[in-house]
Amino acid sequence: MRIILNKTRNSIRRGNDGAILFALHILYKQLHNMKHNEIEAEDTEAVWWDAAHVQDYVGVSERTLYRYQHKGMLGTVRKHNGKRLFLATAVERFKRAYWNL
Repeated sequence: MRIILNKTRNSIRRGNDGAILFALHILYKQLHNMKHNEIEAEDTEAVWWDAAHVQDYVGVSERTLYRYQHKGMLGTVRKHNGKRLFLATAVERFKRAYWNL
């Protein structure tokens, strides 16, 4: 059985062109936002804190700090000497979440 569509080739092509243009417009906005965020990120320098400073700043024990780090709520990097460093912005987010601020 053959199904005949009521649309002509031109109307189908026009519909696809509109969808493609809309998708390109959305992608352009997303790329523009990403580029804008990237420029802002380059302007600010990353600040890293050691565990002792994070404990004092957040107000938690060392064990609690490492527990939440193990759960994935705090990302860390390790220096070559094994010392863990925490990103300051992530620590501030964690503090707000931990104390419900």
